[in-house]
Amino acid sequence: MRQSRARAEESRLDAERRLKYLGAARISLDVLRLYWDGTNVRREPSRQHVEILLGCFHKEGCHRLELYNHVPAKISRDCLASALRDSSVSAHQLLNDLPELTFPDDYKLDYLHGLHRIEAAREFLSETDKWWTVDLYLSDLDINLETCLIEEYSNEEKPTDGEIYRKIRQYKDNFIFRQRWKARLKGTRAENMVTLLRNEEWTEAFDSLLPIYGLWDGLRLTTLHKIMPMRCPELIMNYLERMKKFYSDLVEGDEHAMQKIDPTTVKAIELRAPRSSTRDARFLYSEIHGGRIFSAFSDPEREEIWRRLQMFEGLVPSWYTFFRDVLYLELLTNSVRRLTQVPKDKSLIEALRKRFTGANQEDGLIRIQTEDAFVYRKGNRADQIDYGIRQLFAFAMREYPSMPREPEKENLVQKPRAHAVPAVLRCLADLASELGFKSDEIEAMQKLGTDARQTYPQSSPILVTSGPGVALADRCGTPRVQSHETDRNLLFVDNLHDTRQDEGDGITSFFVRKSVYLAFFGRPSGTGN
Repeated sequence: MRQSRARAEESRLDAERRLKYLGAARISLDVLRLYWDGTNVRREPSRQHVEILLGCFHKEGCHRLELYNHVPAKISRDCLASALRDSSVSAHQLLNDLPELTFPDDYKLDYLHGLHRIEAAREFLSETDKWWTVDLYLSDLDINLETCLIEEYSNEEKPTDGEIYRKIRQYKDNFIFRQRWKARLKGTRAENMVTLLRNEEWTEAFDSLLPIYGLWDGLRLTTLHKIMPMRCPELIMNYLERMKKFYSDLVEGDEHAMQKIDPTTVKAIELRAPRSSTRDARFLYSEIHGGRIFSAFSDPEREEIWRRLQMFEGLVPSWYTFFRDVLYLELLTNSVRRLTQVPKDKSLIEALRKRFTGANQEDGLIRIQTEDAFVYRKGNRADQIDYGIRQLFAFAMREYPSMPREPEKENLVQKPRAHAVPAVLRCLADLASELGFKSDEIEAMQKLGTDARQTYPQSSPILVTSGPGVALADRCGTPRVQSHETDRNLLFVDNLHDTRQDEGDGITSFFVRKSVYLAFFGRPSGTGN
């Protein structure tokens, strides 16, 4: 049935194409303008892609007459008749030869795809030879045929995972077009996309970010297979909601304005900390007021965006930072999952809540671990559970190198496998018990190692530094060994929840860990906060 539907649609589009096709002509590059429907951000050329094509032109020549290098364009009957008359060209020649068409100096012909080859040609061709071969179609194209012409890709550019996801969701009610975009995915990427689209909760969360056009270059389908097995949808959703709120707040929730945030802008602002790092603030101020980012906005709009940007606490998120930070979260969940079995229909967080008994707790108080003792704060049972789970993950942040996930297969060869340190597992289990959790796994782990409570040296976290601080590349993902050792003794919830806002030239590695923690967990909202 699917095949018959595809054949029928292809036949209909082919008939429409033959009906609306007018012929081909040589047309000046000065006349050509990339078509824009006014709904999304104007597509800007990628310098990298233009450079690649320029290299091909210099090496192989510029083959404008080859059919696969033509660009399609729309033109009205009246404009075509005028151009044919002014150029002394007949409609028959347009279909059988390759005549040159001339247009008035102020006329612009909208071409539908081929942006990078046109931009490369503008730079490569001499002033007396700046033309391209254009396939002309009547402007009253069927919307499906117009879409096909726009989305026909040559070898000049491969669509990103994000663009493919956006198109699949755009055509969720159009089977043929949806399948065409799905067909661009192969292997693991295709499998991960199918898994994602089957999960309504995940798809809804991803779709909420669709208006933010510039984000989507950072989507990585190859990492999706790590997210769902973690069974921590609450933490993932927190991160995605934080991302949506950040970009939405920049433009006061205006979805049309969100579409004007382009990939260049997202790349420039991601992982920056403009509220805390004066170095980051200076860079972003220069880029914004120089019009190099948020370029689709007016000067007053950019000034307002800059004001809002300075108010953001933490590191600017993006799809890129999300997929890097998920790899860190995976290490933490591998540690915490040792405390309980997770039923197939439950998340890790839900399973831990079920394991909370209230043992070792006092009514109306939350038990909070510090470097060398427990302290108490006011809070109800819901707060005890919430803070308890947060503290188990904070323990994992400190000790995950000593609690690697145990291999699931027997008789592994070649690679040496690391096992968890029994004493550390004992400390995790003891902490879980002290915080009111009980399970068979916890009781079994309490029989490991010796009964010795783990303590840490007391020190105060530093958020900013007078030097450049942590480099952008190290502001997401799994921390480096030295950074982890530096911050390990500081990773307690009181420090992670601290609302202090310091300002310095650069940010510290603890600032990064705190920002990543808050991205996944947020701040506590209960009475204990």
